[in-house]
Amino acid sequence: MEAITAAEYHGGVSYAFGLGYLCKIKSNLRLLPQLQYTGLNLNESDSESYHLINTKSQSFLLEAGINLFFDF
Repeated sequence: MEAITAAEYHGGVSYAFGLGYLCKIKSNLRLLPQLQYTGLNLNESDSESYHLINTKSQSFLLEAGINLFFDF
């Protein structure tokens, strides 16, 4: 196994935005559906990390969720 003497640095741009809407169901019960989009674009470089990080393509993540709030 080959030892790496220094940490790798990959510069780039990351961005995220999301939407959510708080819905009142009852006086003490609320529902929050939400959608979040995240993107990551790294600068192209050679990776020493056994190609675990693909710096030549963009990464995208789309998350959807529902939170339930109950006031006691």
